[in-house]
Amino acid sequence: PPGPQSTTPGPGPQGQVVQTPQGPAVDTGGTSGYRQLGGPGNVGGIMVPNGNGTSTIIRPDGSVQTVPTPR
Repeated sequence: PPGPQSTTPGPGPQGQVVQTPQGPAVDTGGTSGYRQLGGPGNVGGIMVPNGNGTSTIIRPDGSVQTVPTPR
């Protein structure tokens, strides 16, 4: 049987542009628990919704940022 479903809304749908301090990144897919971001340079990463209106972005270089969750 499938596991429990998260009630925390995840960041927006695939293809959505997410504004980050490094510039715009594109949501390239994921689940309600994480979204993968793509973009030039160090713009990409993994975005994890925190459930409080913010999301944490973990970048390829290991840096971490908190940004408003896209709607």
